[in-house]
Amino acid sequence: MVRQPRGSVVNVIAEMPMPVLLKGKEVIECPVCGQYDDLILVVDSQDFSESASLMKCDDGHQWAEPRVPRRLGAELLQRIQSTRPESIDWTEVREGGAGALAPSTVGTPPWLPPSP
Repeated sequence: MVRQPRGSVVNVIAEMPMPVLLKGKEVIECPVCGQYDDLILVVDSQDFSESASLMKCDDGHQWAEPRVPRRLGAELLQRIQSTRPESIDWTEVREGGAGALAPSTVGTPPWLPPSP
């Protein structure tokens, strides 16, 4: 879970660029265009379920990927927040855009100043 400096929990939806993903000997790829590198994993910081993750490719295709459980993204985000918090670009939240490991749909975390 991502925590505010004061200790209260914030639910974060983030887009996380992924390396080439393999499940067994199968490469995970976009079912429409076949892209397999630089896929985006959409992460919900509080969803540790075994449900299929939402994935996106550069062409804007989105799909539920059953070979990547949602807990994987939540665990990755939690680990990054605790070990390398400087790698999370919170400015993307204020600007409402997506980027490398940038929460994009929950609005501005309360500890950030509002956008001008």
